[in-house]
Amino acid sequence: MYRVLLNDQLIGIAHLEAADPPMGVVSGGIVFHEAISPYELFVCHCREHKIIVNSAEPGYEFIDTQVIPQLRVLRADGVEISGQGCCVTGFKEDGYAITILGIPYPFYGEEFPHHCKAYDERFRGIDP
Repeated sequence: MYRVLLNDQLIGIAHLEAADPPMGVVSGGIVFHEAISPYELFVCHCREHKIIVNSAEPGYEFIDTQVIPQLRVLRADGVEISGQGCCVTGFKEDGYAITILGIPYPFYGEEFPHHCKAYDERFRGIDP
């Protein structure tokens, strides 16, 4: 379980259950703390910090952002899972997910060995 912070304030947790190991990417649904509107939180933050929003649909509370520099993910011991940046996508009905892009190796392999193993097993025996 990882803590998700925006502007150094805890907004929720994520399990980072999805991955693309060759690209150094992990993602997962965010379970938000308190009764906040994730859509409004991210729309307002992006507007205030001039962060590009790829797409937003207020009727569905859908948002897809570019990298949000103030969005961080931390392990329980406080170590940041850092890469080239974090972005958010999703909508109210299905929830919102955080994606961390470009996590460098060897840290990626050490932090997410289960994702690396699953990827290797998926492609074992396939010749290029």
